[in-house]
Amino acid sequence: MALRGALRFSCGLSRLLSQRLPCSSHVGGRISPFLTTQQRNNSTTAKVKVDFDQSTGVALMSMQSPPVNSLSLEFLTELSIAVEKLEMDKSCRGIILTSGQPKVFSAGLDIMEMYGKSPEHCGEFWRAVQEIWLKLYGSNMVVIAAINGSSPAGGCLLSLTCDYRIMADNPRYSIGLNETQLGIVAPFWFRDTMMNTVGHRSTEIALQLGQLYSPAEALETGLVDKLVPERPGPCHSHTGNDQMVGHSRPRQTTNQVHGEEADRRQVNVQQRIRHPELRQFHHQRLHPEVSGHVPGNA
Repeated sequence: MALRGALRFSCGLSRLLSQRLPCSSHVGGRISPFLTTQQRNNSTTAKVKVDFDQSTGVALMSMQSPPVNSLSLEFLTELSIAVEKLEMDKSCRGIILTSGQPKVFSAGLDIMEMYGKSPEHCGEFWRAVQEIWLKLYGSNMVVIAAINGSSPAGGCLLSLTCDYRIMADNPRYSIGLNETQLGIVAPFWFRDTMMNTVGHRSTEIALQLGQLYSPAEALETGLVDKLVPERPGPCHSHTGNDQMVGHSRPRQTTNQVHGEEADRRQVNVQQRIRHPELRQFHHQRLHPEVSGHVPGNA
């Protein structure tokens, strides 16, 4: 039911995304159709702004952690809390996740959260990354990513946790899991989330090359579902959405697929984190001057 209601707003979503883009001449001159009602709940923290329209049951969640919405521990925690609050509100049917920063959706994980930090801090940080993935990927609400800027690495993962991805059609923007270009191997659950979206072979090539896709390439490979112009344009029809709108249980089907995947990944993640040899390796990488027993190892 949530998906059926949220997809009816796809035309409005296109306008919303266009209005939020920095190069649009209408920024500040128009307001989103989701926010015109008198019935709304606004929730703002330092890094996350939520505008919830009770008349539609749709929440607009804007990431505003300057300069590029890097996913720090603090930011991830605020995102998780915001999603959890909306999940507990039975009147909320869907979330539109977008960026309040110009030209970027999210630059991905904040690497300073892992540089020179203790194993305990790194563990807490990765748990926060996994937590936001689980909350969005397994949500009972429809989650739509309005990608109004570049979205590399962890930013791409954030969009992949959503049910539907709309991206601004600007060739200067890019999206993808480019960890290989940085000398990093993408975590297995990053890989599997992308594989569930674009398929095994496309994921294999993308991860080997650390490929970043232009909006047109992302649409062609299936990484995003729709492109919209940066400037407001005419409202297009709901072609392609009518079949989903006509069915009564699309969200439950999605939840079944996502839920089984999320449950399996959560177990695997916990097993790998707890494995003594991996903790030993991780500790030695962080503290090469120290050898011997690692706290928490048997």
